[in-house]
Amino acid sequence: MSTWWLAATLAARIIHVSASAPSGGDGSAEKPLKYVDVAVSQAAEKDVIKLAAGTYVMPKTTLKLSAEMMLEGGWDPSFQKRDPIGTPTVLQLAWGQDRPLVELNGSATLDGVTLEGASANSYGRAGMLEPSVSRWPSLVRVNRAVNVKVQNCTLVNSAGHAVSGSIAGALELANNVMLNTRVSAVSVWGVQQGARVVLRRNTIAGVWAEKPAGKRGEGVDIQQHLTATLQGNIISAAQGACVRVGRGNATPVLKGNALGPCARGQVMGWPETGGAVVVSDRAVEEAVWLDAAGNTAGASLGLTENPLAPAPDAGVAPYAPKYTGDPRALRSDGNMGAAGSVL
Repeated sequence: MSTWWLAATLAARIIHVSASAPSGGDGSAEKPLKYVDVAVSQAAEKDVIKLAAGTYVMPKTTLKLSAEMMLEGGWDPSFQKRDPIGTPTVLQLAWGQDRPLVELNGSATLDGVTLEGASANSYGRAGMLEPSVSRWPSLVRVNRAVNVKVQNCTLVNSAGHAVSGSIAGALELANNVMLNTRVSAVSVWGVQQGARVVLRRNTIAGVWAEKPAGKRGEGVDIQQHLTATLQGNIISAAQGACVRVGRGNATPVLKGNALGPCARGQVMGWPETGGAVVVSDRAVEEAVWLDAAGNTAGASLGLTENPLAPAPDAGVAPYAPKYTGDPRALRSDGNMGAAGSVL
């Protein structure tokens, strides 16, 4: 047996975690660990951390995944079956936490986990979202991503971004639901020209600027040095633009997206190379999104036709109230239910 083969085999450990497990487990399926942060601290390159369904109240710490680690949610208590949508694994941000819930480095993967920020926010006047700290942490922070993936996840009620950070190689966001973020739901930038970001089949809605009429309220904010592909996404109800493309980027590929009402338009930006961003002339209201029951997604989200404008002189920032609906309604099929007007 070669030393190389043995090292590769030992690196691919599976660590099991269950919120209902007693303390003192060894990480096996029969004796899972009780705490996610303990599992992450024990993980090494290429390890897979399997999380049983349930709610995990997190300490004031960031779960840092590096190399090719994977955090995988939605497993049943026996770790034999997995359904991230039907039996979700929920990680709750701690009250007063001023740092991200999860940080992804290198080629790490976050798969099938629900990240919930409501427990770290207060809900003041008219029940509107307010942060519990002066800083607004993202639910997921990406640090110089080489080949990072966030997929099949639900990210809701963040006083900061849903996903933000830097890309050295590539970042892929696929089949996620991101609802009710206080600033841009996705905000990413490249650390060098040619870095890539791909968004496929995501639903993004309820995005609010950090101040009334403030900036950084985009659904997706593509900052600098990136080649971007957005395909089959539903993006709506943003106080900024549905998609903003900053200077210094290649012309993005926008294909088959359903872009709903956003206060600063469907797409805005200034690609440095190639042709201008072309926006469909079809009316925004032609966009149709369907949930699993055949209703419009706006109804499932509890959104009005124009949720972004507060009443005149109301004195209340147009932040969303806590989202308490069931994001499973938005996952009707592999195309996230997108139909109708596309861009």
